[in-house]
Amino acid sequence: MTLAHLAPIITFAMVVVIGAALQPAPLARSLDPTGVGRAATSFGVIASIRSLVRRRRPVVTPMAAATWCDELARALRSGATLTAALRTGTAPAGAESVVESVCLSLDRGQSLADALRPVGSDSPHLDVVLTVLRACAQHGGPAAEPLDRAAATLRARAADQADRLTQSAQARMSAVVMTCLPIAMLALMMLTSGSVRGAVVTPVGLIAVGVGALLNAGGWIWMRRTIDRVAS
Repeated sequence: MTLAHLAPIITFAMVVVIGAALQPAPLARSLDPTGVGRAATSFGVIASIRSLVRRRRPVVTPMAAATWCDELARALRSGATLTAALRTGTAPAGAESVVESVCLSLDRGQSLADALRPVGSDSPHLDVVLTVLRACAQHGGPAAEPLDRAAATLRARAADQADRLTQSAQARMSAVVMTCLPIAMLALMMLTSGSVRGAVVTPVGLIAVGVGALLNAGGWIWMRRTIDRVAS
């Protein structure tokens, strides 16, 4: 059996290996407080590359916001005021600037309600916590129960998000296969066929490969954005 006959088998094996490396593992129902969606990949090298490419400001996840609500509620039940709980509590990743802004306004002599009023965020989950805090600071009364309810709502959001991520796993795998298969086929055809190698090095062949690479990369970006938008 020649290498040309083995090409389809080798191509299939390459696509399976690359797909297994890029495909994140399904999320468990026990959610990580640090955030939903950080599924472990099969290879640590690929995870490191992703962390470098996708380096951006952390976004407050629903589980992180729910954990913060629980911490504030525990502090309130132990006898602390809402202002003291905000000052001494540990803000979730991505919400440090919001808490620092509130504490700065408090240091300048503003009330908690006035300090929370102009504060906003780019996370809908953090907005839920801020809305509850504003209402409690403005109207008074025990704030532990509203924070517990907010935490329950945020945990329900996190569970729904985990379910969507799991259900979109097949679409993610399809995106990987559709992206890697043309690259693997071209590489094997160049290895097994002299005519293909000769055609690729011509100006027309280089243009065709370049346009194909651009279209392949554009399709990958479009598919991933579509899947991530549905799963988020």
